[in-house]
Amino acid sequence: MNAVVVFDTTYGSSKTYACLLADRLGVEAVAADDLRDVSATTGPVIAVSPNYGGQIAGADWLVDHLPDGRPGALVTVGMSESEWVRAKDPARDALGPLAGRVERFYLPGRFIWSGMSRLHKSIMWSLANMLKAKPVKTLNDRMLIDSIGHDIDRLDPAELDPVVDWARTV
Repeated sequence: MNAVVVFDTTYGSSKTYACLLADRLGVEAVAADDLRDVSATTGPVIAVSPNYGGQIAGADWLVDHLPDGRPGALVTVGMSESEWVRAKDPARDALGPLAGRVERFYLPGRFIWSGMSRLHKSIMWSLANMLKAKPVKTLNDRMLIDSIGHDIDRLDPAELDPVVDWARTV
């Protein structure tokens, strides 16, 4: 396998997934900041990153670095309810014109309240309070509200199976 696996991470879930994925593909995971040129390889390019405050750094990396004609995939890690986020597909918009040629996967991550910065906790608490005021809440809204103040680990290596299958067939 000649795949490239790059990652960006905030609290570690994306790096964990990237390392597990790279191991399964027989390659090394490389931090996105450390890899700017993928022209020396020929396989698929896979970016793994969090959806952090609506920003998906892996999408930006692919827009800047995915060579023409190379298969690409974006693995977005977050705490949204899996079926909801897959249906919403926020990476589509983040990828812009690349969306039509980049496969997108969404994986559950960790929400480690005890490891968050004071600023991040404050933002999450404010968001949860705004969601509490909504008259009709989605499953995703309820999940976020219920997560405040708790350490939650939804990391699941089996969620990488479709990514591995994709990488081996392109």
